Amino acid sequence: MTTAGDVAEVLNAVDETVEQGPFQATWESLSGYQVPDWYRDAKFGIFIHWGPYCVPAFGNEWYARNMYVQGSPEYEHHREVYGPQDKFGYKDLIPALTGENFDAEAWATLFREAGAQYVVPVAGDPEHRWLSIALTGQAGPGGDEEKVDAAVAAFDQAVAELAWE
Repeated sequence: MTTAGDVAEVLNAVDETVEQGPFQATWESLSGYQVPDWYRDAKFGIFIHWGPYCVPAFGNEWYARNMYVQGSPEYEHHREVYGPQDKFGYKDLIPALTGENFDAEAWATLFREAGAQYVVPVAGDPEHRWLSIALTGQAGPGGDEEKVDAAVAAFDQAVAELAWE
């Protein structure tokens, strides 16, 4: 179970990392950022949206928020399919994101053959972890962190091996 101390530790690590980076948390600092030429010149890229919100396959990646907004289509859908949100919340979708048909090499090949010049997995850190957990079947506390890390590395490696020119 995540404790307030765990959260504080992670937030402190984020703050330390940000402080060491090239930017500060100001618009002035960010205004000096230059988009890389390869990104600016690319004509086609793929953004992957895959997380627990794919389990209900309803709405979009905002499902996690909207399922708690009374009166929204996501709210009503969730209650009809899974029951009340206080009994079956967003976190309860995680074990159902199994990734049983996921094939990192096939995805990377498909992206390359489609002509993508870049691929961006869109997720916050928790969803990146959920994705990696789903790929390994290691959901919940006590999951095998080595398998989770290996799944992330396998996807990253598959994409890297098909490096865009």
